Amino acid sequence: MRSIGFLGLATLLVTTALPAAAADGTSRVDGRVLDAQTKAPLVATLTVLDPSGRTVVAKTDRNGRFSSVGVEPGRVTVSFVAAGFAPQAMTCTIPPGETGLFDFRAYAGGTTAPAAYHCAVSPSTQDRYTLVN
Repeated sequence: MRSIGFLGLATLLVTTALPAAAADGTSRVDGRVLDAQTKAPLVATLTVLDPSGRTVVAKTDRNGRFSSVGVEPGRVTVSFVAAGFAPQAMTCTIPPGETGLFDFRAYAGGTTAPAAYHCAVSPSTQDRYTLVN
C-alpha cells in the first residue's frame, strides 16, 4: 500500500472540504457584520431570502462572519439585525455555483445611516471576504 504523505493528505482534505454550491448548481452567501465606528465584529442575526422565496436564518460567529449554503442563484437579499444597531438589507445577483459576499457596516443607536456595505460575487473556491474601510 502506498502512502500519500502529508502534502497529499492536505490536498485531499482541502479538495473534499470545498463547498457543495458549485456541484449542485446552487449558490452560497458569505459575509461579515462589523461596527462601522470601531470595526469590531458584531453578534447579529441574518435573514437570507433567495429567488425561490426560501428564507434561511443565520447567526454571525464571534468574528462577525456568517455563511449559508444551498441558496438558489439569482437575486438574493440578505438583511441583519443586531442589538443597538440600525438594521440593514442588501440585494445581490449571485450566479449558479458562485458565492455572494455581503459585508455590512452597522451604525449604533438605531439611526439610519448611508449605505455602509459591500456586495460582490466570486467563485466559491476563492477568498470570500472583501472588506470595505
